[in-house]
Amino acid sequence: MTAPAAFELPTELAIDTDVARRIIEEFIRGQLRQAGFERAVLGLSGGIDSALVAFLVAEAIGADKLLCVLMPYRTSSPASQHDAEEVVPLAAMALGFDANTGDPGELDETKKFLLSVRKGVTTISSFGYINDASAGKIILGQGWNGDVRRILSARKKQGDITAVLPQDTSEKWADNWCIPATAPDPVAAHAWINHLCDPTVAVKEMEYHNYPIPIQAALDQTPADLKNDPLFNVPASYTDHYKFILNPSQEIVNARTQIYTAFQSA
Repeated sequence: MTAPAAFELPTELAIDTDVARRIIEEFIRGQLRQAGFERAVLGLSGGIDSALVAFLVAEAIGADKLLCVLMPYRTSSPASQHDAEEVVPLAAMALGFDANTGDPGELDETKKFLLSVRKGVTTISSFGYINDASAGKIILGQGWNGDVRRILSARKKQGDITAVLPQDTSEKWADNWCIPATAPDPVAAHAWINHLCDPTVAVKEMEYHNYPIPIQAALDQTPADLKNDPLFNVPASYTDHYKFILNPSQEIVNARTQIYTAFQSA
């Protein structure tokens, strides 16, 4: 059995990317000058195309003159809207900064740090990394504790994955159910939440996603191998150092989005 031939780019598609980049950036500046504008507003879908455009525009006119507005398409993954809110604050914490910093200097250092490690990053996803890691495609990664426990289970036979809980600053989070005042069918919504709060259902849910649900009757029924696993029930000696990632202002959200866009498209 022979290995498949390496992909070769057709000669007609081969371009000097540095030259193309300079031409595109000059075109962007020229079009803005012609229209009489110095700043730009760009809609981001969460995909690579708009991310690349945002990166080029930021390079052409400066990130401080670009406002990115997240405008996902109906088929866009909801997770793509939240990745900037996870990646950038986590990188800031890795540098010793506050997760919710709005300091321009600290945000600039965070961007430089992310771009410095971008070359080795193969999967940028808050959900796809579970499948990639389970398939052995990731050798080093960062993920949520329950997801990592699922990956460990998937790689149990190979035994080639080790989970490490951060001892210093990291993120902590909590999901909440709520029913909007304008919900079209609040009765059905209440019934659904009541169903999820049933201890038997909650146990099955915990066994699937590997995160604790604060229902004592359900926790009492949780299998010991799950309940006593520190990847499921993370000790307070760790979580006492973890922080909630917040959205202190729209300016900080925009700054995170611009940094993440540059990281994603680099």
